[in-house]
Amino acid sequence: MHVNSEACEKTPGAIRKALERRPDWLMGFTQDFMCAAGEFDQAAMDAAVDKWFPAACACATPGYVDEIEDIARRMNEGDTEGLVFWDSDGNAWDADNNPLPRRRSGS
Repeated sequence: MHVNSEACEKTPGAIRKALERRPDWLMGFTQDFMCAAGEFDQAAMDAAVDKWFPAACACATPGYVDEIEDIARRMNEGDTEGLVFWDSDGNAWDADNNPLPRRRSGS
């Protein structure tokens, strides 16, 4: 599953709404944005939007945060069977950091 970068508008209001899914993230965004707004610092407000936009998209992508939270829960419980992790080069790895065979096209 991938984050949909179009799942959330890049506006303070849309980011705030999306981050309601994770109150801790919402608090971080609100603190960053309001500190900048209190100083009338447009560049800092823009930086807060840029910083929190990926998290907002993750929250707004249906099922994404649920899946990540489930993976984290499973890993904390030691249940890593069947988990596959991908690196930036597209290589698959299991939870013990062993490489997995590449899938053939169409598989």
